Amino acid sequence: IGVYLLGGLAIGHWPGSHVAESIPQGGGSGMTWLAPFHPIWALLVALKWVRPPDAPLVAHYVWPINRMLSSPETAYMVLTFLVSAGIAAFSTIFVRRGIKQGEVAWWTRLWPRGLKMGDAGEKRRRARRVWSNPVAWREAVTKGSAASSRLAQYGFVVCGAVAGIILLVSYGSGMPVGRARDWLAGLIIVEFVVVMLMGVNTAALAITREREAGTIELLLTTPLTSRYILLGKLLGLVSFTLPLLAVPAATVLMAAVYDLLRGQRAALVFIDCALMMPVLLVVYSAFACMLGLYMSLKCTRSVQAVLLSVGILIAVAFGLFLCGLGFWSGPNEIAAIVSPLTFVASIFALVNPTKLASVTLAGVTLPAANVRVLLAIGSAIAAGLYGAIVAGIYKTMIRDFDMTLRKQFQ
Repeated sequence: IGVYLLGGLAIGHWPGSHVAESIPQGGGSGMTWLAPFHPIWALLVALKWVRPPDAPLVAHYVWPINRMLSSPETAYMVLTFLVSAGIAAFSTIFVRRGIKQGEVAWWTRLWPRGLKMGDAGEKRRRARRVWSNPVAWREAVTKGSAASSRLAQYGFVVCGAVAGIILLVSYGSGMPVGRARDWLAGLIIVEFVVVMLMGVNTAALAITREREAGTIELLLTTPLTSRYILLGKLLGLVSFTLPLLAVPAATVLMAAVYDLLRGQRAALVFIDCALMMPVLLVVYSAFACMLGLYMSLKCTRSVQAVLLSVGILIAVAFGLFLCGLGFWSGPNEIAAIVSPLTFVASIFALVNPTKLASVTLAGVTLPAANVRVLLAIGSAIAAGLYGAIVAGIYKTMIRDFDMTLRKQFQ
């Protein structure tokens, strides 16, 4: 959902996605083809901020496309109503599946995944190799973990890789450097925000889901210590988030290497900034995951843990973003050092450090090379600061793990 909303909003600003009949005669921006399918663009059309094409201009399109283009807000409401009715009907048909637990479904009869027939019809499963930490193995491999949905993970990786390749191909085909940097920064920010939300949501379910399923009591009856259990949860979260973080990091590195091989002086991304990006992405995601895991320990319900974790993360990220914008209007030396401490502003600063070099104070402008040095210093400070915060939360959770669970069981 996050990729669809943010990605669709970014694509809608691309002139190539605009309906030709909606562009004014004197030039300008028109309405995107995504307006009938995207809630934000449909809302902008309903608020008269985006002007749709007149019905006679799009009458030559096939029905119902012509009606959808002339009235995208109505088309969006009709489409969402039909989709909602279809989902409700599908859920009504399969709602009895929860009552028939333990019975073999029809798709299991057709595709018996992992089952092998032995002697006298005995069913067997292939042996699995468990890691040295079984909690980490369960979180990373099995479907009993909070990160068991691999479809979203693989879909994010594929969509991010395709978007990065398309951007690099467009840049190689003649897209201006400044415009390519803005699109690259927007793409990395969208991917980063989605990874943060997925990470904090998964971490917030790590312990509360065990408690609601009743499996936390089984863990507590084993010889596993609180440090061992929490370490296993963290390793499982790491195995979930690292492939997601590899998408924006690889996109930035490919952009830097592409210009480095071509010998371009005006590089799309500087190689030193591209190397700093993965470090910051890892510490930011570690902070988000540790926040979600902490709230998962303190809260008794999954919904409560998710809402509190996401709410706190959004408040912190938005506050840091406003602070970053405030520093950008001041001396560029301070802005270059403070930007890595923020989330979104730091990504834009690493992708486009020349923006900081263009900031002047009392007629003095800092060269781009000096800005990159200060960004490296700020990145080291941010890595140490967020690493210390994560370590502090981890030690607090280990100390209070047993006592917190005992209070919740009373």
